[in-house]
Amino acid sequence: MSSQIVTTFKIVGETVDIGFTGIPIESSGQFFSWLGTDAGINALADAFVAAAKDSGAFPEEFIAELEQI
Repeated sequence: MSSQIVTTFKIVGETVDIGFTGIPIESSGQFFSWLGTDAGINALADAFVAAAKDSGAFPEEFIAELEQI
């Protein structure tokens, strides 16, 4: 399921916008159940780290620490 869905993070100042696109309506319950699994949490964390890198708002040391979590 995770390959169908795009997770976006937009970091601006002190706020984060989180978005999910590509979730089939008939699978939305399954998606949110999956999101609570190890695989879902890891996918969400990976998307956040990528957004943190792209934002340029965080020092490399902080990004390196995030990647170790």
